[in-house]
Amino acid sequence: MKTIAKEKRLLRFFAGIIKQERLKVDVKFSVKTRMGLAAYVFEGFFRDHVEISRGLLNELTEREVRAIGLHEIGHVKYNHYWKRLRGILVSVAPFFIILPAIVFIASRLGWTVPSVVANIGYFLFIALTFIWGFHFGYKRTQWIELQADSYAKRKIGDFKVVITALRKMMDYQKKHIKRRNLWKIWNRLAPMHPTLEYRIKNLKEDLVLAP
Repeated sequence: MKTIAKEKRLLRFFAGIIKQERLKVDVKFSVKTRMGLAAYVFEGFFRDHVEISRGLLNELTEREVRAIGLHEIGHVKYNHYWKRLRGILVSVAPFFIILPAIVFIASRLGWTVPSVVANIGYFLFIALTFIWGFHFGYKRTQWIELQADSYAKRKIGDFKVVITALRKMMDYQKKHIKRRNLWKIWNRLAPMHPTLEYRIKNLKEDLVLAP
């Protein structure tokens, strides 16, 4: 009963923030979020969705869960999904200038390459392009996580609560959420979050502000 009451209070709190910020986003607690993370925001074309694992209700205090939810709402407020996508596209764009240039130069010089070799080359080029784009696109836009942390800090009014919430959430994920090897490999190629140490430094020193 205490957990249910806690969940209802938190949902009312988030609803108040969403109304205040005039956002189109739903917040709900789930046994398992759609991405298998302890907290996650799915940004759609018409409406966004924040999902928070119900397990956090037992592991974190009410203020700490507020901090986690506010972090995800911060992503919606600052339109972070599209900024991250833009970062990836900017990282990929030079490759699609390089490839036509190579083809043009080869044609001018009269180079001929067997079709099988050319097709393999094109495939490897495109694959490496997207690996590069996602890796550096995500690396370049890790600041959005810092901005979302700063937003939670501003709304909560105490950076220590946000730090404790992040630590507890990460511990929860390690204990209760098993990541598949493929996900671990992908996260190394396209790291979505800065290190906890750097996020803590940001919260203490205001390296990235939330306007």
